Amino acid sequence: MLENNLYYFDFSLNNQDSFINFSDQKGVLVINENANQEPNNLMLAVNQLNNLIITYSTLQHIENSETIQTKIIYEIINLLESNIKQNININYSPFCAYFSVVRYSFNTYKETYKINSLQEKCKLIKNILDAYVNNRLEMYKSYGYTHTILQVMADYATSKRSGNIGLNLLTNIFEQLNFILVNSYEDFINNNHCFIYSDKNHKKVFDEFIKKHSIKFTFRKNRDNKYPDLLLKVKQHFFIIEHKLTNGNGGSQNAEVNEIINFINYSENNKNIHFISCLQGNFMQYLIENNKQSPKNKIQRKNIITALKKNANNYFVNGNGLTELVKAFL
Repeated sequence: MLENNLYYFDFSLNNQDSFINFSDQKGVLVINENANQEPNNLMLAVNQLNNLIITYSTLQHIENSETIQTKIIYEIINLLESNIKQNININYSPFCAYFSVVRYSFNTYKETYKINSLQEKCKLIKNILDAYVNNRLEMYKSYGYTHTILQVMADYATSKRSGNIGLNLLTNIFEQLNFILVNSYEDFINNNHCFIYSDKNHKKVFDEFIKKHSIKFTFRKNRDNKYPDLLLKVKQHFFIIEHKLTNGNGGSQNAEVNEIINFINYSENNKNIHFISCLQGNFMQYLIENNKQSPKNKIQRKNIITALKKNANNYFVNGNGLTELVKAFL
C-alpha cells in the first residue's frame, strides 16, 4: 500500500543504507597486478614522461641548451595531449598531480588545450615543469619511483567517480525489482517497468519524453540545462530521479544535499510525475533529529519536510527507501 511521502523519508532515516560497499573490492586497476608483466600503455607513457623531465632537468645545467629544452617541452605537450585523446590516465602521474600544487589542475588543461595556442601551452608547461623540477624531482628520485603511485592516485580518485557508482547503485536496485534498461522512447513508453539514464546515454529520450508529456521541468533552467540522473517508469507513473552518493558532513557535502533538497521543490501539473531525490551514503544519518544534530543539518531536515508537505507527489529517500517506494507502486 502506498503511504504518504513523509513515511518514506522516515523509513529511510530508520533504515540506513550500508556505508561500505564491498561489491567491487579491486576498484579500477590502472597498472598491472604483477610487476613482472609487460608495462601497459599508461605505465609506458609515464616512463616516457619521467625520462623527458629528467633530461630537461639535466639540460638546465648545460649552457646554450635552451633550444633543446624547448623541444622537450613540445614533446611533453604532445605526450600529454596524445594520452588525453586516447583516454589514458596520464593525470595519475606525479607531474600531472603537481599541477594542483600551483593552483592549476590537469582537468583544466584537458578542457582548454584545444583552444590555447602552442605558445601559451609551452609557457604554461615550462613554468609548471620548472617548479616541479625544483621542488619535487630530486625528492622523488631519492625515494625511487615506482608505478605504485599510479594505482594510489586511481584509488584516491574513486570518490570523484561517485556519479557512476551512484548510477550503478540505482541500477542494482531497479534490476533486483525486475526493471529493464531501455534505449529508445518507444521502448520506454511500451514497457511498464523500465528506466533510462537521462543524464548519460539517453538525453534525447528524456527530451522527447518531456515534450510529449508537456513537462516543463523548470529545474534545468537554473542549472545550466542539467538533465536528471535517471528516469524510471512504473506502470503509468514516472519518477524523475536525482541521486547523490554523499559521505561526510562538510561544505561540499552540504552543497550536494542542498541541491537535491531543492530538486523536490519542483512539481508538474500531472500527478503521475514524481520528483525523487535519492541520497545514499552516510550523510543521511545527519538528518536524523537528535541532540547532536548541527544547526545546518536541522535546517536541511526542516527544508526537506517543508518541500514534501508542499509537494505530495515528490519523495526524499535513500536506497532502502527508494526500494520500499517503488514496491508500493508495483
